[in-house]
Amino acid sequence: MKLRLFLGVFLACAFSSAASAQGVAWLKDRSRAQGPGFRVGNLELHPGIGVEAGYDSNVFFEDSGGPTEPTGSVIFRISPHFFVSTLTQQRRTEGEGESDEPEARMVQFSAGVSGEAYLFLADRARNNFALNGDLDLSINPRGRFGFRLFDNFERTVRPFTGRVNPFVTINNAIDNNVAGLQLIGRSRGGTIQSSVGYSFRFQYFEEPLLRFANNFGHIINADVHFRFLPKTSLFWDGSVELTDYYNDPSGESIGLSNNWRLRTRVGLNGAITPRLSTTLALGYGATFVKNSAFDSFETVVAHASLRYRFTTTTNLRVGFERENVGSIVGLSRVMNRGFADLQWLFGGSFLLTLGGWVSYVDYGEVLDGTGMSLGQRSDVLVGANIFGEYRFTDYLAMNVSLSYFGDFTDFEYPVDDGMGSMFLDPAGFNKFEAWLGLRVFY
Repeated sequence: MKLRLFLGVFLACAFSSAASAQGVAWLKDRSRAQGPGFRVGNLELHPGIGVEAGYDSNVFFEDSGGPTEPTGSVIFRISPHFFVSTLTQQRRTEGEGESDEPEARMVQFSAGVSGEAYLFLADRARNNFALNGDLDLSINPRGRFGFRLFDNFERTVRPFTGRVNPFVTINNAIDNNVAGLQLIGRSRGGTIQSSVGYSFRFQYFEEPLLRFANNFGHIINADVHFRFLPKTSLFWDGSVELTDYYNDPSGESIGLSNNWRLRTRVGLNGAITPRLSTTLALGYGATFVKNSAFDSFETVVAHASLRYRFTTTTNLRVGFERENVGSIVGLSRVMNRGFADLQWLFGGSFLLTLGGWVSYVDYGEVLDGTGMSLGQRSDVLVGANIFGEYRFTDYLAMNVSLSYFGDFTDFEYPVDDGMGSMFLDPAGFNKFEAWLGLRVFY
């Protein structure tokens, strides 16, 4: 009963683009997050902390026509971080001797840990602490042969789904980890470059009612680049991924299936003029399903983008992409997405980024917790964001961000209210976020 209570509303939003968009904007760009740093031998240490106040108009991704009205909340966020790396190019060129260069070329290392403490003033949202960690080690990255080891961990805690019971609060924490190895090779002159790698992906839902969606994946990927002009190359890339839903405590079919996903593309990446460059790719994607309740399918995947550099610090990017990506809503989703973003850095102190996108997402047939079809689902997703930051000094900055995200669909989930009655819960939503913060970093 409890599983069915949460299943429909959980599936509505759990793997949406909004979940991945949440987080601290400046932490996603390490070059902006860290300052001068402390040098310890051949390592750089970069500590820092940010404090922000914000408002979310729709914490639980609810529709105004649903069983509960959207809940807004003031949010306070505290974000400490600590990064370590081998010497960056800037430090090696600021008075460093040539003796540092061979080692810098042979070994490159970076690691970091950051946290995000969320304090909600709304009673329905629980306070929690997100955690991020990463490690990246490259051996001989610029030589003819090299390899790379990496690991990325992320614990997200922001709500990602609506609720049908206003008196019950679920645990929204999700633990994700990806670890892998990549082998890299290139020809003597660097005309041909290639790599092959393996990654293990793991996802764990801390809420017991949602652990039916726990999964892991094995990913094999490869690519080859042939450079025929100084800044232009032809490329091929491909990947194969196995997704295994290993934990189903309900003991009943819930419309999930282990599956293989295949993706392969050919394309061109390079400069058209000194200011204008492009990436074009066309390929094939397919999902092969083990559960007979689903149909395996195949589709075209594509990417086309243009990048224009107005100045050395002002860049515009526009493009379109079509991808087959994993989801537990209808097993897979085919996404057609147009996007544009502008980044402007003025005087080395003020950074402004503007971005927006529109997606049409086809989830195909959606099944309920017993395997029964709920029909076809398709959504139009719209997002926009503005981020600005001013650096007073090399270690102190103030930032502000505004964002919007909307899901427009007429799809509704039939949900059991736990008392023997059913009602329809709309899957669409609209939400706005605004943040103002101050951070200290070194």
